[in-house]
Amino acid sequence: MFARFNIGSRLRLGFATVIALSCLIVGISLWNLKTLSDASAAMMQKPLMKERLCSDWYRAIDSGIMRTTAIARSSDPALAAFLATDGPRRSGDLQEKIRSLLETPEERALFEKIDLQRVRYLQSRDRVNELKVRGRADEALRLLQEEYLPISRTFQALMQELVAVQRAQIDAIQAGIESTTRRSMRLLLALEAAAMVFAVLVAGLLTRSIVRPLNQALGVAERVARGDLTGTIEPTSRDEVGRLVSSLGQMNANLRRLIAGIQSSARGISQASSEIASGNSDLSVRTERQAASVEETAAAAEQISATIQRNADSAREATRAAASASGIAARSGQAVSRVIETMEAIHGASQRIASIIGVIDGIAFQTNILALNAAVEAARAGEQGRGFAVVAAEVRNLAQRSAGASREIKALITDSVDKVALGTALVQEAGGTIGQVVGSVETVARLIADIGASTEQQATGMLQVSASIQSIDGVTQKNAALVEEAAAAASAMKDDAVALAGMAGVFRLDTGTGLAAHGYGAGPQIALATARQATAM
Repeated sequence: MFARFNIGSRLRLGFATVIALSCLIVGISLWNLKTLSDASAAMMQKPLMKERLCSDWYRAIDSGIMRTTAIARSSDPALAAFLATDGPRRSGDLQEKIRSLLETPEERALFEKIDLQRVRYLQSRDRVNELKVRGRADEALRLLQEEYLPISRTFQALMQELVAVQRAQIDAIQAGIESTTRRSMRLLLALEAAAMVFAVLVAGLLTRSIVRPLNQALGVAERVARGDLTGTIEPTSRDEVGRLVSSLGQMNANLRRLIAGIQSSARGISQASSEIASGNSDLSVRTERQAASVEETAAAAEQISATIQRNADSAREATRAAASASGIAARSGQAVSRVIETMEAIHGASQRIASIIGVIDGIAFQTNILALNAAVEAARAGEQGRGFAVVAAEVRNLAQRSAGASREIKALITDSVDKVALGTALVQEAGGTIGQVVGSVETVARLIADIGASTEQQATGMLQVSASIQSIDGVTQKNAALVEEAAAAASAMKDDAVALAGMAGVFRLDTGTGLAAHGYGAGPQIALATARQATAM
């Protein structure tokens, strides 16, 4: 009944009901008091006044009888005159007052009898007084005894009957007042008992309607405090406590979803951290292998640098040899006879140059392969190997140029060898062709000078490649350290996830609570997929 009202309205309704009952009791009490007051006023206004007037009249009549008897028995005329004054007039006034207050037919009939008896009484009294005035005392005394006193006693009896009637009316009114008083007291007691029962009933209903939802809210809070998030909470009222229970139910549902999400996320984080730790372990192994490869590459680069330096030295020697050959060719015009020996020397030198050019060509090919490998490693290194990739590209370009120059020199040397072979057979034609030989030797000298310059550039580039490889080696070592730190962090995250799952496991959830039911669980899977992709790279 009280569920649709709030607590304030219930309390106001309860107190208003108690106040209304109190006002009803007070109103009935006032009405009963008014009734008693009216009854008392009615009793005081007429019956009691009539009873007092009748008593006064009776005493006046009794006094008149006593006066008349005294006059009849007295021998003093002055006493008779004194006793005869004022008595009849006062008795008549009382009679008229009583007549005006009569209400019931019984009273009027009795009063008519009294009035007739009073006339007889007055007539007998007057005759006694008249005889006494005439001096006929014996007749007056005899009339007093034989007529006046019996009439007086009858008159007094009627007066007593009238007084009794008035007293009976007073007693009836008094009995009515007492009955009304008793009835009012019983009614007030009944109303008070009913009010108390109703107040106790209203208090019980109010207490039940307030305490029961409060106990429900307390039970919800105790269950949540124990970690029990199972079940649903339905409010039993729409008042403040009902709204509190509804809010607690919503809080319980939100906590259930939150704890389910935390548990799911903790499991996902634990799984993802395990995968990350495993991936970091593999990445650490590969990083160590890469560091070893970089060290080997650095050593190979140092070897290539030394080889290039030796090539530069050989190129310088070849330049000097080409200059010497040019001088020899200039002097060959003066010593044709020594052409055969010189040509053979030139043939041997050409073979050596061809061999050197082959070595240079092989070095250029190896440099090209190393530059290609360095570019691949720079691509693997990502942003940190971009500069190294540029240097590797330049080294590869120089290597290709060196290879091209080597092929050209090799072709020239082959041509020179063929010409030397032909020169041996055509020694007679040496004089005509010696100028061409000198030009060819000068060309060879220029090419060798170019080879020397290219070799110097290769040496400089290899120094830069070596420095870059050293830098890559340092970065790789740092990456290895970071991978180890990431593995340690992943292990720590796994331990934290396990601890978080343990703390969230304190709460009991519904058996139907799952990841899809609350919208949780996608984040750890996405993170796990991302970690797997990063590990695969």
